[in-house]
Order: sequence, then structure tokens, then C-alpha cells
Amino acid sequence: MTLPAAYPRRILVAVSGLSPAILTETLYALATDSERPFIPTEIHLITTLEGKERATNSLLKGADAAFTRLCEEYQLPGITFNADCIHVITDGEGKPLSDIRLPGDNQRAADFIVDTIRGFTADDESAVHVSIAGGRKTMGYYVGYALSLLGREQDRMSHVLVDSDYERCRSFFYPTKKPVVNINSDGKHIDFSEAKVHLAEIPFVCMRTYLPRSVLKKDALITGKRSFSEVVKLAQPDQRVKALEINPENQILKVNGLEFKWTAGTVNLAFYIWMIMETVIKGKRLACPPDIGDESGKPYGEKAYGESLHEVYDRFFDGMSDRSSKAMQNGMTFHYFSERKSRVNKELKSQLGEVLGGLLEIRSASSENFVDVSETDVTLIDPSF
Repeated sequence: MTLPAAYPRRILVAVSGLSPAILTETLYALATDSERPFIPTEIHLITTLEGKERATNSLLKGADAAFTRLCEEYQLPGITFNADCIHVITDGEGKPLSDIRLPGDNQRAADFIVDTIRGFTADDESAVHVSIAGGRKTMGYYVGYALSLLGREQDRMSHVLVDSDYERCRSFFYPTKKPVVNINSDGKHIDFSEAKVHLAEIPFVCMRTYLPRSVLKKDALITGKRSFSEVVKLAQPDQRVKALEINPENQILKVNGLEFKWTAGTVNLAFYIWMIMETVIKGKRLACPPDIGDESGKPYGEKAYGESLHEVYDRFFDGMSDRSSKAMQNGMTFHYFSERKSRVNKELKSQLGEVLGGLLEIRSASSENFVDVSETDVTLIDPSF
């Protein structure tokens, strides 16, 4: 396994409310780790509008900017962290949030944080280190859960701990190399060079493999295609099919209450419904038509399959198109069966993930093909025509 520090793109992500010092404290702890130092190539802070103002003023602005001082003092060159790296959570209308107080704000923060982490983990050349130390408790929870949902083998999560005397000093940002004496909120004199910062690495369960590819795409949560709560549902390891509802007229599928639009086209949806009717409702197992042809090279077609598929089109899609009808004229061929099966399974896993999509896919066993769900769990909605 490649160590996180060996990846070309190394990303530190933190959440912050009104105390941006957690960012410099975490960076210090990571960079000075004697056993496994991790020096990020870029840093990103997720916060509120007020949090961004505080972070910008204390970490980046002026000759006394804490981030600049830390990098110079501990010789940490080449780390990208500027105002563009501070991401402000927005409300439903795209306006920056000053604070996170209302239930709607929390939901928006969850979607924003998860989608931000999704973007960083989409790069195979990146290693992401997430700090859950800052911000409101819900922000720390969301960023930690986001890494659990989307994290990979090379990603890490941690919490930074600082002695209480230094926590109560707003001008403390990291242990200095030379003595710097200040007074904390209790009126106690403290020397920044004597501070101890501890990094507690937090193990997490990686649930990325349970998620649909559609959720891993850009802005899947921000655009409302999937909410944070829906993503959590899709990531449950003990998934099973409790209810499958198909509305052919609108090409909408609902699985365990999660609704999605079928994007693989009518021809593949019709084939999937046909497989369900034949193997779930009628209890058959279907062999793929043989890959053979006659003397002229014309491929063999299974006429019984073509006729029953035609019935599906008549019932749910107001008849076959001329093109589909022509394709079925001599029955269903090996190529048609195999191609439709592949497209159906790809769509299911893209929309529902490897686990839940895999439970609904067209399976093969001993040269027989079938959909392995209970008839009582399936609802096929007849169209209005």
C-alpha cells in the first residue's frame, strides 16, 4: 500500500466555526510527526461566512498571519492555502450562511460538506486527511461521516488535542520554536513554545463501495439528486430489496422508497420488465439464445422470447417501435439478449450502487438468467393509455 505522504496530491480538510486555530494546530501536528509526517500540498477549510472572515484575518492577512508564520518557522513550503481555499456553506438559494442553527441549515451543511469531500476523493492521485476538530458538533460529524462514506484506503481522519491552558488563548495557533509568552483568558501566563499538541488518528469504516456511481459524480448532492440522508441509506451494508416499483410510463423506479429516473432508454427498461415478468412473476429461468447462425450467416433468434417481449411493449409502452419490431422479427438473438442484460445491470449499479444494484441485476447461474427478488416485493404500474 502507498503511504498517504507519498501521493502527489495531499489534501488537508478541516471544518471551522469561530476558532480557526484548529487548522494550524492540525498542520503542525501532521508535519512534525516523527514517525509518519504528512505535509499537505493544499489545505481547504469549510466554514460559515463569519468563520471565513475570522480565518482570513487570523491565518492569511498581514505580516502576523498565523499560517504564514507556521510555514516559515517549520520550513513548510509549497502548501496552497488562500482565500479561495476557504469554502463557505450556502443556503438553498446559494447565499452564504452566517451560522448553522436551523434544521434546513444543517441539511444544507451536510450536503455541502459531503459533496466537497466527494470532489477531493474523486482524484485517484490524492490522499485526503480530514480533521473533525473544529466547527459546530454537527459540522465535525458531517465531515467525519463524509470521509466514512467516500474515503479510500489512503485517506485519514483525526482530531487535534491541545492543553487546556492554550485552548483558552485566542492568540495561540501552534507551538513556536522560540519562547513566546502570552496571557490566556484565565489571566495565566503561558509560553507558546511549551505547548503540547496531540493528533489522535480516528479509524473509520469505508463505505464507498456501497455507493452508486451517480452519487460519486460532481454535485450529486448540491443539485438535489441525492440528499445526505438518502446517501446514508444507500450506504447501509445490510441492504436488501424490500420493495421494487417500476413506472414504465414515466420511466421512474422506486427501490426501498428511493426514487430514480431510468436513464438507459426504453429498450433496456422493457427488457428488464420482461425479465422480471418471466423469471419473477412466472418463475422461469431463461437461457441466453445460442450464438449461432444459419448457412447464410444470419444469427439465430429465439422466437418465443421475441413474442413475449412484444407483449411487454404492448402492455407498458403502447407497442414496439418499428426498429424494435424489426429487430424481433426473427426472434431474440444472442447479441440482443447479452447487450440488453449488460446495459440493464450497468444502469442499476450506477443508480443504486454495487450492493443494492447487484441485488436487482439480471443474474446468471448454470447458464440460466433471472432476477432474484420476491414477486410480492415487485409492483409494475400499468400506463394510463
